[in-house]
Amino acid sequence: MEYKGIKINIVILIIAVVLMIFFAGKFIMTKYNVEQPLLESINNVNGIENVELIDSNGKINIKITVTDDADFYQTYKNVVEITETQLAEDKGNVLINNKTSPALNDIYHKIHFSIYEGIATSQFTKMNSEIEEIAQTSGLKDFKVWIDNNNLYLKMSDGDNYLYKIISRITKNTGVGGEVSG
Repeated sequence: MEYKGIKINIVILIIAVVLMIFFAGKFIMTKYNVEQPLLESINNVNGIENVELIDSNGKINIKITVTDDADFYQTYKNVVEITETQLAEDKGNVLINNKTSPALNDIYHKIHFSIYEGIATSQFTKMNSEIEEIAQTSGLKDFKVWIDNNNLYLKMSDGDNYLYKIISRITKNTGVGGEVSG
């Protein structure tokens, strides 16, 4: 097929080849200039067992598995800092891989009331005492709570099972916290 001496099928073929080269180049650039360095940086963070990148509507979510002996708070903060530095506008969320159990879920259900009350009232010492009491009466020995200006961080583990939660201290609409990740 021709139009004014130009073969349309050749033009279409050239356009298709150029587009394929463009998208293949973009894929390779993303893979080797963004994803590989990001994975290497996060894997070098003390306390990281595994990292998975998840594409979500043009944003890159990072799903991490934290080692048992890690300082969860510091590990999470380091991963967030790396993602903010290396991803900028493509940054999604840092998600925590959990291997929970019915027992851990039940304990979390019992303590989450104290957590949200502590966030709403800013009575963190009282909240921590209530969490300790519930954990002890439930037989949970390995748990820890951290607080910073933005979030509350919770680590609970029982044998091979573990549960990490990051709960925002402030939300835009209510002024009261909500779950960020976990």
